[in-house]
Amino acid sequence: MGMRVTCKYCKSKIEKKNALQILGEKHNTYYCNQECYSKANTEKKAKEIERLAKKQEKEENKQKRIDPVYEEIADIFGYRIANSALFKEMKLWRGICDDTKILAYLQEHKNYIKNKLEQLDSNEYSQIRYVSAILKNSLADYNKTARIEPEKINVDCEIYEPIVSKKKKRRGLNALEDEVV
Repeated sequence: MGMRVTCKYCKSKIEKKNALQILGEKHNTYYCNQECYSKANTEKKAKEIERLAKKQEKEENKQKRIDPVYEEIADIFGYRIANSALFKEMKLWRGICDDTKILAYLQEHKNYIKNKLEQLDSNEYSQIRYVSAILKNSLADYNKTARIEPEKINVDCEIYEPIVSKKKKRRGLNALEDEVV
């Protein structure tokens, strides 16, 4: 009896001399016949197509997840920035406050930031760092003013009322203001 091999597709044991032999780099592969070989190839192709489809779907989903903070920055710069420095800086902003606040700040101060950028005569990295510095210096305070604004108005009224009744101090303040102006 001759040597037996296993069909890679249907796992049947067959005589090596009767098997369809496919030469490989390290090992040869054996099939019962052309039919088993064709079925194996069809399945292999189907799996590869499925793998590529999943990969493409994953890429599309990645693109769908739009980052509104990034979009706002791209709008300020006038183009989509690919510089990794921007993403590092964005992480730092997100350490200060959440996206809602960052976005609100960027939208509220868009023209100011754009104007500052136009005045800069520097490379992209410096511009990113400059915008980031503005944000890092402002976000924490912007955070507070956005939240405490209504309370502040009430507190202010209470503080000013007694001062209005003390006319001497009030006149002194006016005198000082007149000198400054």
